[in-house]
Amino acid sequence: MKKAIVILLICILSMVLFVSLSACEDTPIEVPASESPAEVKSKPLVLFLGDSIAEGVAGPTPLTERESYAYYGIIGNINDYEYYDRGVSGATTGTFSRYIMREDDGIDMVETLIATADVIHISIIGNDLLNTDHSTMMLNAADGDLTYVLNTKARAKANIIKALERIRELNPDATVIMQTLYNPANENSPLFPRRARAGLAARGYTSANYHDLLDDLIRMMNEVFYELLEELTVTAEDGTKTAPFELIDVYGEIEKVYNEDKPRYDTLFCEDGIHPFNEGHAIIAELLQKKLEELGLSGENTLAKYKDIRLTQLDRLYAEKTDVAPIRAEIAAATDMRAVTEAYFDGTKGIVADAKLTLNYEGEHFAETTEYKFMEVTVMDMDILAAIDQTKSSIVFRADGSVEARMTVNELTMYVIKLAISREKPNLTDDYQLRMIDPYIHNLFPQADLRDLMSIIKGFEDGYGITFEGIDYESESAETILSTYRETGKILLQDYDFLGKELTIVYRGQYRLDTMTSRKTGETYTAVYLNAGIDKSESYVRFTYSEGENGEKSVRLLIDVAEAVIEAHSA
Repeated sequence: MKKAIVILLICILSMVLFVSLSACEDTPIEVPASESPAEVKSKPLVLFLGDSIAEGVAGPTPLTERESYAYYGIIGNINDYEYYDRGVSGATTGTFSRYIMREDDGIDMVETLIATADVIHISIIGNDLLNTDHSTMMLNAADGDLTYVLNTKARAKANIIKALERIRELNPDATVIMQTLYNPANENSPLFPRRARAGLAARGYTSANYHDLLDDLIRMMNEVFYELLEELTVTAEDGTKTAPFELIDVYGEIEKVYNEDKPRYDTLFCEDGIHPFNEGHAIIAELLQKKLEELGLSGENTLAKYKDIRLTQLDRLYAEKTDVAPIRAEIAAATDMRAVTEAYFDGTKGIVADAKLTLNYEGEHFAETTEYKFMEVTVMDMDILAAIDQTKSSIVFRADGSVEARMTVNELTMYVIKLAISREKPNLTDDYQLRMIDPYIHNLFPQADLRDLMSIIKGFEDGYGITFEGIDYESESAETILSTYRETGKILLQDYDFLGKELTIVYRGQYRLDTMTSRKTGETYTAVYLNAGIDKSESYVRFTYSEGENGEKSVRLLIDVAEAVIEAHSA
């Protein structure tokens, strides 16, 4: 019966994947004639690859501000680049090296983007260290046994060599920039599980030692980059040296903050103790920008453009909550990026910004409103199409630039779910590991009362355009669930009286169209971006649109981190 609840949760996750990231002004127009970005490229093309740090989803808060907070968006916008983010959460050096072997498949175009990029920035290696038994690794290190870390380092080094070979095979001329791995551990670091803490205490370590203990392991992993710079640098007959990549020392800069301003250091990371929060991303952006300037690859007036991003955010997020005039003045007077960053974050410290979905429908749109019926829906390799009422579920792209997706659970699945609730009275929080998302709820819903489910549900609608139909929130059953959650922080289902005959998850937002052309095949695809927007953004949620020989229209979505595929055909 647990599978029935899993199906329900995955149905919800499938719609949550339609994340809203921003919105722009109202200029709806028809689809333009196909044109290849590779053929008409006038701006430098910058590609961001690697792990969750590059992906910029776990960390920036509110997530609706991802384009202004994640370092890829800052760099792309202040330099006026054509930029794409193909980071994948959870990527290790091994999965990354396999990822970049992909041939073009729709508008993700990994091969084409690598082959045509002027600059490729890579964040990788952290997950090689994280995908371990943390307790055993820490305890072994405390005992002087570094075997596991040394083996991990050797594998990572081999994988990075393979990845660099592939990148150079596709694009021998691109500037490749990599970054060192930072140390996020403080006294309360969740990177040290309970068993590790107990074992370390028995060995005479206290929480004050956690940063230094992890530091030893991180520095060993970072040696990979310096070894590769030495081993792979080519010296020409005239003595000219060509390095395999450029390197920015994120580790060193974060350590500087740790040593000089510990209170600020403690605010740089997400509640999971791993990912950079907004100011952490800003520091990485500053280092990357300095490297681009050093290489002569920077755009013009970048400091002014960075100030504009922060000033615009002040008005959008904080003007109704505080007097932003002094913050604006300090930002205007700043002489470098770090001063802008500190003025902005010091000035807004402690003020909660709302996640807001603003719908203005900027961009190019389909000439006619078209409805698409789901033909494939899989998440984490689980096919959930059979759980959906296909007659009542669809995606509608309208000519005015609005989009609405509805996913209705079918009668059989509803019956099974209700039966499972009746028999098992499940604890969703503990039985289905919902605790794993706790560190990220604040990122999604910073304005919500996190002990109030209704506040979180409202956050879905206000920030991301997601609503739930078929739930009676005023029923006694729902009130019991809500009150229990307030008291315990757990979602306990004692009965199914809060559920109606149907359950529908609805997403409402905006879309815009763009085109991309495969370097390998020359085939041109139409990209359907959901809620892309602050400045020149490319949204996280993107469909490939195509038309068959018989005139049938289809859209297909891929999200690597969730192994999600959603495909729909015109009704």
